Amino acid sequence: MFSSFSDTCFFTATINSWKHLLSNEKRISVLIDSLDYFCREKRIQLHAFVIMPNHLHLILTLGENESQLTFQRDFLKYTAQQLIKLIIENNEDEELLPYLSTQNDRIYHIWERRPRWIPIDNALIFEQKMQYVHENPVQEKWSLSNHPEDYAWSSASYYMSGDSSFYFLTDIDD
Repeated sequence: MFSSFSDTCFFTATINSWKHLLSNEKRISVLIDSLDYFCREKRIQLHAFVIMPNHLHLILTLGENESQLTFQRDFLKYTAQQLIKLIIENNEDEELLPYLSTQNDRIYHIWERRPRWIPIDNALIFEQKMQYVHENPVQEKWSLSNHPEDYAWSSASYYMSGDSSFYFLTDIDD
């Protein structure tokens, strides 16, 4: 089992006003590509994830020189900028109207403030969070999939069937 829980956390972030901005593969790919980058740069080890239409959950271990603040800032800022760019490039500008910001430092506000961090300091909490992450798409209120491993934007298939699509994941046994 996972040997050390030092700097391992459950992280969740929500799209502003819980709107379903993450509604297609191109937009979801922005988040996947960003997670891949953070893993390649050894800023995080990603153990599990799910990307839902309006939020995401991650189980991650922060890299040696990474903090919650720097990961949160860089990940959310970059993905927001890339989502905005993608939406504009696809001439879907009107979809950005609900995200107009009232602050002077930005035009749009994509992510809700104060994403949630929960420390994971033992195997029981790790397993509970892993189950929660993977079962999110099959919850009745979502009904995005009949089985966790069938939902394309989750690490469930990595653990349940050995799917290597998300090669950047770090197995919980590593």
